[in-house]
This record gives sequence, C-alpha cells and structure tokens, in this order.
Amino acid sequence: MIPSLLIILLAVEKRKLKMIAEEAGSSFLGG
Repeated sequence: MIPSLLIILLAVEKRKLKMIAEEAGSSFLGG
C-alpha cells in the first residue's frame, strides 16, 4: 500500500473517532 494513502486513511479514521467522541461527550453533558 502507498504510505501516503495509509496516512490519509489514518487521518480520516482519527477524525471519525474524534467526531464520535465529541457527539458522545455532548450527549452525556446535555443528557
């Protein structure tokens, strides 16, 4: 696999996890 492609995939996954974590955190704080 191309290293740059792997880096992009990792960045996307981290963004997804961050978004999920923020949504979960806001739901905990709001709920």
